[in-house]
Amino acid sequence: MLTFFDRRTVHVGLTCALGALTSMLGCEPSPVVIAGSCRAESDCDSSESCVDGRCRPRRPTDAGPMIVDSGSPSVDAGPYARPFCPSFPFGTDACDDPEVVEHLQMRDSDDDGLLDFVELCDHGTDPCDEDSDGDGVSDLVEVGYGSDALDPEDNPRRRGDFVFVVPYSPPSAPPIEPDPTRDALSFGTDLQKVDVYVTIDTSGSMRGEMDNLRSSFRSTIVPELASRIPDVWFGAGRFEDCPQASCPNGMNNMQDMTPDVDRVQAALDTLTNTCGGREPYYQTLWLLATGDTSSYDGRVQPIPRRCDDAGTIGWPCFRPDAVRVIVQAGDEPMARESGGCPSRYPGGTHAAAAAALDGADIRYVGIDSSASSTLRDEMRRMAIDTGAVDATTGEPIYFRIPSDGSGLGEDLVRAIVQLTENVPIRVDARADNDPGNEGGVDAVEAFVLRLETNTSEASVEGRLCTDLPTGDDTGDGFPDHFPRVFPGTSVCFDIVPRPNQTVPAIDEPQLFRATVRVIGDGFTPLDEREVLFLVPPRAPTLE
Repeated sequence: MLTFFDRRTVHVGLTCALGALTSMLGCEPSPVVIAGSCRAESDCDSSESCVDGRCRPRRPTDAGPMIVDSGSPSVDAGPYARPFCPSFPFGTDACDDPEVVEHLQMRDSDDDGLLDFVELCDHGTDPCDEDSDGDGVSDLVEVGYGSDALDPEDNPRRRGDFVFVVPYSPPSAPPIEPDPTRDALSFGTDLQKVDVYVTIDTSGSMRGEMDNLRSSFRSTIVPELASRIPDVWFGAGRFEDCPQASCPNGMNNMQDMTPDVDRVQAALDTLTNTCGGREPYYQTLWLLATGDTSSYDGRVQPIPRRCDDAGTIGWPCFRPDAVRVIVQAGDEPMARESGGCPSRYPGGTHAAAAAALDGADIRYVGIDSSASSTLRDEMRRMAIDTGAVDATTGEPIYFRIPSDGSGLGEDLVRAIVQLTENVPIRVDARADNDPGNEGGVDAVEAFVLRLETNTSEASVEGRLCTDLPTGDDTGDGFPDHFPRVFPGTSVCFDIVPRPNQTVPAIDEPQLFRATVRVIGDGFTPLDEREVLFLVPPRAPTLE
């Protein structure tokens, strides 16, 4: 078990019964003196100074003996009566000498919070240097965290983590400031999770488009998007006729959202032209967004939706934390076709379909293989109303392809790339407790005061703290989010820790974890950092 030292030094008078060390001492036993609180120098013994309300050992620059006032005639107490630095007299072989070990266990010569014994005998760190490897992170933090305190290339920062030292002070005492009092965390904002659902008109005029979608899915769409998006899922479906018509393929969700490319390809391979009348463009979008199949009969499949997880969204089970996109390919005017279906089927207007998509945070992209300005305008309007607008051009994300369907796969990729790079998102930071923390301690509640945006343009961990407009949702005077960020822009948040007045120190160091997550548009994860809070142990007591 490690023994740590909470920056409070214990001074022990030595006996002369130290075997081989007696000749070094030449002294009579002196009583134990334990450093405590102070208001003035007079509250401390002569070997100590009153620093920040505590008696701390003096650091003489000469190598002469320190005189300890033991309440009896002054005596030369030898080298053990003071911190051993700057001329530390021991090597690692001292760890085998019980008498020397006893004294190493009473001192923290570099005042870093680790006893000399722990440094010399347990970790091989320098008892005279609070940062043995010179990497800017103290030995206390590295030992408590678990990184190699002798390797400047290994520390919490190098591993992408952040450690705050949060000494305990009881509520009745003045709070002790954490160390550091704030820290900047840098984050990427590239979209990490995207669900792409393709629904295509399978009426007789769309044979070329279906062939192109089938052939380009595995060869073009999947590899291109997977190379840009770490976690992309696909789904596929069709719409061909109003549900009351004598057509088994009125509206079909053929494959729910899945990372399994083979399953999606298999669904696309079954696309055929079997009928075709009034094509329910709007009703299909409404049903995909809501998942409400209650108004439909067997010509719409599946009924009900097949989602195992009730928390998923819509008919094809979109993931709740993914950016959700529906790509609709067709060649007939949307309102005209949808209006030919009975009104008892919901979602048959632009307004109803757009509201359903927007309510489910689904963005719409249209791929138009007609020569119709009507369909063009309808698809562009739906993109605008669901937020699928390229902010670099101000144009809705919409593509027109030849009537033979050529280029459908390539344009689908371009559409998703535009959507994931050129549509700004809101960026917030959120601190989440690690439920595995010892004793059920909620690290966020105990140690996190707030998260603030940082627009300093400083470089943090190789990323720029970009100067962007900020917002303050809580109204506390501290900006807490970025309202408009292009994905891929680096951002920073400062974490401001709270003084620890709720988690008492114990005999061992305590390490508690939390995760700061950066979230896009309130639901999709962008990046995260682990943050750790180290509660130093209480000072050892002598029996």
